[in-house]
Amino acid sequence: MKAALGTRRLFFLSKIMFAQKINLFHLLVYSFSLFLSCKNNAPQPKEIRAANGVLLRKYVEINGKIEGRFEEYYADGQLEIERFFIHGNEHGRTVIYYPDGKVKEVQEYDMGKKINGDTIFYHNGNPKFTSWFVNDKKEGLFRRYDSLGNIELDVMYKDDRVENVLQGSKE
Repeated sequence: MKAALGTRRLFFLSKIMFAQKINLFHLLVYSFSLFLSCKNNAPQPKEIRAANGVLLRKYVEINGKIEGRFEEYYADGQLEIERFFIHGNEHGRTVIYYPDGKVKEVQEYDMGKKINGDTIFYHNGNPKFTSWFVNDKKEGLFRRYDSLGNIELDVMYKDDRVENVLQGSKE
């Protein structure tokens, strides 16, 4: 009787183990096919090229809206502008470069609206203009510099309107 009980348990255990192996096999096959389908359905970057084949623009579009990194290039292929988008709205830091790769301008956006500081640089790396934005409107100090970094002009903005103009000092 005990031997028959042991044989039955062994039989049921082997059936369970076999079923688990089949389920594991199906799980692996399903996972692999899901991986392949996701990989194939992943949005591919769009590339716009000049007639000579040089890349001019690269971005990803999902449901008709730009998503993620958006790059624009000079005619020689050097990166000109690097922007980031969420649901078609510019978001995060935008960097504009001179043709030799040095930074020309840095901006920040929050869902399509310019925020925080915006700085334009001379080719030598010194700031040319600095300004501040709140909700896409100039707010606070706008400053203009000469190429040596000396302040030429200060202008105070409130709600995108000039509030006060101050002449800067040259040192």
